[in-house]
Amino acid sequence: MKILISSNAPYTPTGYGTMCNYLARWLRKEGHDVYIYAWYGLEGGSILWDDIRVLPRVGSQLGEDAPDVAIHLGVDLVIVIQDIWPLAPSYGERLLNAGIDCFVWFPVDGEPVPHRTVRFSDVVSESFVYSLHGQAMFKASDRDVYHMPCGVDPAIYKPGDKTAARKTLMLDNNRFYVLMVGANKSYPSRKGFFEALTAFGKAYKKHPELSLLLHTQLVPSNPVGGVDFRELVRLAGLPEGSYQFAPQMDMVLGLLPPSYMALLYQASDLLLAPSRGEGFGMPLLEAQACGTPVLGNRVASIPEVVLNGRTVKPYQETYSLVGQLHGVPDIRGFTKMLMRYWEFVKREDIAIAIHAQYDWNIIFTRVLKPVLEKYGR
Repeated sequence: MKILISSNAPYTPTGYGTMCNYLARWLRKEGHDVYIYAWYGLEGGSILWDDIRVLPRVGSQLGEDAPDVAIHLGVDLVIVIQDIWPLAPSYGERLLNAGIDCFVWFPVDGEPVPHRTVRFSDVVSESFVYSLHGQAMFKASDRDVYHMPCGVDPAIYKPGDKTAARKTLMLDNNRFYVLMVGANKSYPSRKGFFEALTAFGKAYKKHPELSLLLHTQLVPSNPVGGVDFRELVRLAGLPEGSYQFAPQMDMVLGLLPPSYMALLYQASDLLLAPSRGEGFGMPLLEAQACGTPVLGNRVASIPEVVLNGRTVKPYQETYSLVGQLHGVPDIRGFTKMLMRYWEFVKREDIAIAIHAQYDWNIIFTRVLKPVLEKYGR
């Protein structure tokens, strides 16, 4: 089939970009003619990436004009990888009226499923959600969707020598490193940055052997959202040397490859993930694939992804702008867990189990391939 993927460019360091990367290459290996409409990550002209044509953003910020591109190319199928609640139902209707099938692969990061998400899902050929939580939320709306989780690349995300990783990253072997990974672009922070730093600050006062690694932007990447970490570290009472940020310019320029992230997970002792809502939580999976345990908020998909670690019950529920309930992280609960940091240990057996269950190729072959065969032309 001739297939157009509408998402972030496959080389961008985003969740959508990673998913697009592995899906596009798997589809090509299966013999399909693949194009990518990169509405984020490319402007001004198309490029050839890994023998796949990547097309630039035409005009829309969120890919709402992907049907125009699909119709122009004369594709058989469009696969959309993104949140679908911002998209109008006319998107899917236009494709189906043009004889083009449409699959959507998207997150559900709270409960219930937003009405706009359900409405869009109703006008496409097939829907795939990242988590069992998302599938259950659709079931509660009397609708069936496929569960196709995110994956990991076992060749990259695997257990490694912690001492060697720390030497490469110039980290101290005598400290317990707590890592956070996430984009700094929303307010209130969906990733729970305020609650995380507050809890860490309280634990640090009792245990100064703790160190915090922050793989995020020091200041918001979005001018209308995010948090200013310069203020957060001050409010949390964290002194210089107790925290460290990712190389900011390298991050902005996209110069930190997946191999760098694997080193970061291998060097860390614990991944901290107090998100208010999560559609899947790819960093949680990647960390555990490297053997590193996770401390997460007990909301949405996080409990099903945490195989090595703990989750903390939210302090209270809060209402999101798209009509979902999210969970506010419990600062006291996270502080209590961080105060007992020695209970979190690396486990290679969990890493092996994740490789067996969440290898990208295994996921696509098990879930997507039978559906594609049903629509094959």
